[in-house]
Amino acid sequence: VLILKGLKQEVSFLCPSPDGLHLAVGYEDGSIRIFSLLSGEADITFNGHKAAVTALQYDHLGGRLVSGSKDTDVIMWDVINESGLYRLKGHKDAVTQVLFVKEKNLLVTSGKDTLVKWWDLDTQHCFKTLVGHRSEVWGMSLISEEKRLITGSADSELRVWDITYIQEVKDPDEPESKKSKGSSLVAEENTEEDETLELDEHPEE
Repeated sequence: VLILKGLKQEVSFLCPSPDGLHLAVGYEDGSIRIFSLLSGEADITFNGHKAAVTALQYDHLGGRLVSGSKDTDVIMWDVINESGLYRLKGHKDAVTQVLFVKEKNLLVTSGKDTLVKWWDLDTQHCFKTLVGHRSEVWGMSLISEEKRLITGSADSELRVWDITYIQEVKDPDEPESKKSKGSSLVAEENTEEDETLELDEHPEE
């Protein structure tokens, strides 16, 4: 039906746009091309990663594309203006999946470093790290209207996390520079014994 003539590099990841009209293609050299599925032409090329693209995800409107790579970086791209917005650093090994949280301006990423990280995209910093898995986290899924996160790992376990957002109360007399910025979240793990595992709630830089 259609042949998309890409780069000479191996294709490492594919992700369709929400409207089904475009396809984002990640390559082994770290480049990303966005093809029109109507014409078969490559409309946009992004270059920012130093190693293979391992994860791609559009936001629900299709205006932003986030990519993860073997170089451990996560990059947010503006598809409409055809430019890079910012780079998120924090993983210590290849990024395996990236998920937008539709109802809030948040991003969840997983990696071969066993970590699941939550990012506030308004402030572009990691405010929560889930450290329950003992080996690579390969997959994630948000369910129950994004109130639960399921993570799957090479340790042969699926973990289910309850997500609760905390509205922080700010002291009106406190200087603006000292007020807490960004999001806060508590993720508690559901275990077979119906106990909850409370994780580190200190925001990370």
